[in-house]
Amino acid sequence: MSRKRLIVVGGPDVDARIPLLKKLSDSYEPIAFGTDKTLKDTFDSHEIEFHHYPLTRGFLSLKDLSAQRICKDKFTALKPDIVHTFDTKPSVFARLAADQAQVPTIIGTLPGLGILWSGNQFSLRWRRSFYSGLHTKACKVSSCTVFQNQDDIDLMVRERVVEESKARLIRGSGIEAESYNLRWNEEEKSALREELGLSENDFVITNLGRWTRSKGILQLIEALPYLSKTIPQAKLLLIGKEDTNGLDRLTPKEVQKIKAHALCPGYVSDPKKLLALSDVFVFPSTYREGLPRVLMEAALLKIPIVAADNVGTREIVQQETTGLLLPPNNPQALAVGIIHIFQNEKLSRKLTTNAHNLVLKEFTLDKIQMEHRRLYDEFTA
Repeated sequence: MSRKRLIVVGGPDVDARIPLLKKLSDSYEPIAFGTDKTLKDTFDSHEIEFHHYPLTRGFLSLKDLSAQRICKDKFTALKPDIVHTFDTKPSVFARLAADQAQVPTIIGTLPGLGILWSGNQFSLRWRRSFYSGLHTKACKVSSCTVFQNQDDIDLMVRERVVEESKARLIRGSGIEAESYNLRWNEEEKSALREELGLSENDFVITNLGRWTRSKGILQLIEALPYLSKTIPQAKLLLIGKEDTNGLDRLTPKEVQKIKAHALCPGYVSDPKKLLALSDVFVFPSTYREGLPRVLMEAALLKIPIVAADNVGTREIVQQETTGLLLPPNNPQALAVGIIHIFQNEKLSRKLTTNAHNLVLKEFTLDKIQMEHRRLYDEFTA
């Protein structure tokens, strides 16, 4: 039986879909569209066809209409059975392009609603209003729209962006759990700690992600004075770098403050071993997350999690069962949670065991790829 042709459209990180596409390749012929030309070699190495299209990351530009036209022409030529888009802008312009190209099955995944639905500033409200209209149109021409948590479905149905009958829930893109079974000796671990400037006695508090206001990075810095009396050996390790293009980007002065108070190794393509040095993983984000992958990574590495109570985060962090949930935008509360982990080894063991088991049960790549198969079969059988 011939494979159905599946085009997945994403942004500069569309390569994150490679593990899912490889799992599906027995039944589907995968093709990827992305906004970073340099990803072609990566996809070639996995024998997946790749096409570049020029969608910008900012709010809106004439290039976006050009990207829609390019996608429409390529979809018409490639004749896919399914076009599945990921992220905010691709899920607008590429879905509209797929409709123009008369693709039979159009699916859009919104892995979180992002900064546009996180804040209430005027600049965000009018952008949100504009994008709501675009998404409403894209959802209308689609077979369905996929969300990664029920809170996002409820909001978008309530705001009439998507019809309830066309909303689907798939919790994440799947994670390859076996790759988190790290094999390294104490000598390697000590060498990495030394490279970072960590002593054997330091209590390592870690965060991984972009440095933006809504990701809560400043709350971590502001929590340090509350920690100093109880955990004088606390060290903050921030894996990632500043986002210079985001709507809630930090000021240069704030970035300098972060660098003055934390160890900052920058962006790391495979951060598993850095994460594994952590005594606690702290996630103070108020960004409207879909289902934060980094929390799954921390869980698989058995690192206790302290997080702000937020949409998406609650899918993984269940209060005093798989982690600690604390009030958002509250550095003192973050410090209290971190101290609670520091002082309670028995609680930490319980949280990490439960979180690890939850990810293995609910979020593995094998489980998520089966949910995608069922979704595709629903519309193409």
